Amino acid sequence: MKRVLLALAATFTLAACLDSPSGVGEPETPPDPPVGTDPVAAAQASTTCKGRCLVRLGTIGHFSYASLNEHAEVLAGGYRWSKATGLVRNSGDGWRTINSWHRLIAGTFELRPVVWENNRIKSYITLPDMRFGEAKSINDWGRVVGNFRTNSDMHTRAYRWSPYSGPTVLPSLERHGSSAEDINHGDDAVGYSVPADGVRKAVLWPKAGGIRELGTLPGYVGSMATAISNKGAVAVVSWKTEVQYGVPEMRAALWTPEAGLRNLGTLGGNFSEAYDVNHWGEVAGASTTGDLPATGGFDGQVHAFTWHPSTGMVRLNAGGATQSRALAINSWGDVVGILNDKELVAWVWEQNLHRWQ
Repeated sequence: MKRVLLALAATFTLAACLDSPSGVGEPETPPDPPVGTDPVAAAQASTTCKGRCLVRLGTIGHFSYASLNEHAEVLAGGYRWSKATGLVRNSGDGWRTINSWHRLIAGTFELRPVVWENNRIKSYITLPDMRFGEAKSINDWGRVVGNFRTNSDMHTRAYRWSPYSGPTVLPSLERHGSSAEDINHGDDAVGYSVPADGVRKAVLWPKAGGIRELGTLPGYVGSMATAISNKGAVAVVSWKTEVQYGVPEMRAALWTPEAGLRNLGTLGGNFSEAYDVNHWGEVAGASTTGDLPATGGFDGQVHAFTWHPSTGMVRLNAGGATQSRALAINSWGDVVGILNDKELVAWVWEQNLHRWQ
């Protein structure tokens, strides 16, 4: 899922319940995510839902991100959902992302990146000269990426942290300012960094080291990588102008090592965003059906979509809601998102409904 790496000694706040990264060697290898057959190809041409079925998980109020693992477990807006428990309030409001192996959770507690296991803090992540920081993603090895600000200059820096070897500050482009947004099973990380022109650019930090700028779409000025699949496909958002107020024209894109950056288009408007990409290269996001105004907010309709190489962009059934976003997608093709700025939902292929109902 995101050079010369600067090796740093890890400083940890330890308590009796906390793990130290000083163990010898790597852990037991986590299994590869269950991928089976491409769920888009496996789905019947006609289902009772005429595509993915809409499953309502509960109303939780506004939230802007969601995390979904391979076991159909969801984190969103301070809540956790699974088929076994239903929708429950998190014991930690700072929870952001959940993995599939041991269900480790990463997020923020008291302005620090933290890893939880079984509702208890397992590890505090400490970075050099850190004023505060956040964890954005955790993979099945328990490795975490995110960003932190320093006491000395308050610049934002991207990091990758391992429970076995500690933290690494990831390299930046010419200027300070970077954040790692996602990490995949192979420890490749993606996010953004700021080059000399001062505009964010999507970047890849390979496990082997270094930093690679992924570029922008033709005619666009900025970009940001939001997710990376286990095969190395990267979900990207690119925009035409930097704005102080209102919404810039944005476009969902997909970067692959073979094809570079590809414009995924829209549902008819001038705005689309890509939030996640799964093992099969299927992207989850949101798009408008009409043009957004140059100033102001989302007065028009924004609709959840998935994009697949074989189908292109497909609008998801929102049950009559005028606002919807698809925020996360797993290898089974399960999608989670939000309706009307408040309702947590899933879009699920008929053959996978037993995982949700």
